[in-house]
Amino acid sequence: MRRLDVLLYTAAGKYVGVMARLRDLLPGAYSFGITGRGPTSVQLAPGRYELRFAAWPTLPLEAKPTRAQISFTIQ
Repeated sequence: MRRLDVLLYTAAGKYVGVMARLRDLLPGAYSFGITGRGPTSVQLAPGRYELRFAAWPTLPLEAKPTRAQISFTIQ
């Protein structure tokens, strides 16, 4: 995979920031832990959030990313 972005949004769709950006990934399984902190290490307020993933394949270079999202709640 050429690039994987993990982006944080509120449930209302407001962009919070980039949680992770990985490049040149090998095939396999990857896991990420949610700590309750945002991209700037500030503790997130209680509420609903979404992690949105965008993964760009290595070839062709003009390929569009595959996308997925996961919702979670901080209490």
